Amino acid sequence: MRKEVRTAFLCALFALSACSEKISSSQASSQTEDKPAEHMEFENEVIFDIMKEGTGASGYYWDIEIENLTGKTLYFSMENVTINGVVADPMWGIGLAAEERKAARITWAQGLLDTSHIEKVTAAEFDLCGIDEKDEFKEVFKEHISIYPEGKEAAKEQEYTASEGETVMIDSDDMLLIIQKPEEAEVGYSAEIYMENRSDKELFLQSSDETTVNGSSANPYWFYQIPAGKKAYSRVYILPELMDETAELNAIELFIEVFANEEMSGEPLMKGSAVLK
Repeated sequence: MRKEVRTAFLCALFALSACSEKISSSQASSQTEDKPAEHMEFENEVIFDIMKEGTGASGYYWDIEIENLTGKTLYFSMENVTINGVVADPMWGIGLAAEERKAARITWAQGLLDTSHIEKVTAAEFDLCGIDEKDEFKEVFKEHISIYPEGKEAAKEQEYTASEGETVMIDSDDMLLIIQKPEEAEVGYSAEIYMENRSDKELFLQSSDETTVNGSSANPYWFYQIPAGKKAYSRVYILPELMDETAELNAIELFIEVFANEEMSGEPLMKGSAVLK
């Protein structure tokens, strides 16, 4: 369900965006004499070329050209995106008719990089997926791609740096879950959450109804899904309106559940808690 919602969001974003330039294959080859920095061709179905990568005021970006050779009109997106082993989804997508080639820019916004504690991109991994919107969003194409801007030997997986006041909520063979010392937000409180999925399957995390503020149930409805073997950062917010707008947040205890299924049904695989205040 959440993947369908994400797909719908990307489709709407594409419909509203003018970021992609429509060009023919012949135009693309004549417009640039430079060879792609990365050229990937997948069984005569899709060609994915990274023409340029760089960093600007808006963040880190790739200028790409993508060609759809499947014979069907498809919507392409990036799934399970990580930078240096940390989840960092640029929420990019593009629609292509059969035999169409387009130029586009994929940007990891600076705010996303900061949130994910990424200073330099040494490795990017993602699944390039193509869906048929006219056939119940059927997945027609999927290919895992790994990119190493400075070469594979220079790739470095990000390591977590411990901080004063953090709380380890879960530390098991399948999951490491750490919550940083909470801080006052513009309204209420917030705390950074660090996750390591040590298992070989995707895991789904959510805050639970056991979460309390001032002794009363106050679920902040935080949710995250993390691919197998990957790391991620997120932030949970505890707001006064979880109680009432005039309430002082004097006692906060956060509970998080971990599931192996997207519906998060049945008993969780594991649970953790932390006193934030």
